[in-house]
Amino acid sequence: MEIIDIVTVVNDIDKYTRYFLNNDNVNSNNLIYFDNTKDNHTIPKRLNSFIENQMTEDNWILFCHQDFYIQQTLSQKINEQLDKNYIYGPVGAGTKKQFTFFMRLDGLKIAKFRIGLVEKQVIKGQVIEDNGSKIKIAGSKVKDHEEVNTLDCCCFIIHSSQIKKMNFKFDENLDWHLYAEDLCMYASENYQISSKILNIKSTHFSSGNFNQGFQNSLNYLISKYPSKAIVSTCYDGAYQRFLDKL
Repeated sequence: MEIIDIVTVVNDIDKYTRYFLNNDNVNSNNLIYFDNTKDNHTIPKRLNSFIENQMTEDNWILFCHQDFYIQQTLSQKINEQLDKNYIYGPVGAGTKKQFTFFMRLDGLKIAKFRIGLVEKQVIKGQVIEDNGSKIKIAGSKVKDHEEVNTLDCCCFIIHSSQIKKMNFKFDENLDWHLYAEDLCMYASENYQISSKILNIKSTHFSSGNFNQGFQNSLNYLISKYPSKAIVSTCYDGAYQRFLDKL
């Protein structure tokens, strides 16, 4: 059974120790971490360093946030269930047609009115989100291997053979956000490699950070894929395109 490379960028050693080094569900694998406590390099830059210097020829790689707590043994599920020709993760975003009522007013008059089925984002797969003040289950329950447009950055899994096939490097114009979405879109558009859900019992000790850095990364990704709707767990580009046409 293959040992999985679990790659994490770390600026909080205590969190990493708690959720990875002391976590028996993952610590039998090859834990690789980049210490960002001094030189705070962006995540794409760190992950590219792994690809260039440490990635092996034939191995599963799990890229994970430092505050992502995996609560079940991974090895058997990944090695026995997964086709190397896809990208996987516990939570991602797809679209479905949903009944929508939209009205825009101009003063007291109706300026725009639409009613009908519209493509909108749906979050597939579930993780527990715990931001310290609120705990919730994020996403919707689906079966293993259901396809999505993109996967969330908190945790995604790819085989090294696919990275080599695509000669892929993470886009360093992105900093802390949307680099997994970029991987999924690049793989789908250029190599017909789809992304799928792999249900993993887990808790993410964050609800995301939708700051200016996120908006800058989103604007960059929109410009990078002008013909595609950016559909992610934190942005509904499909519905936004509908709104832009109104």
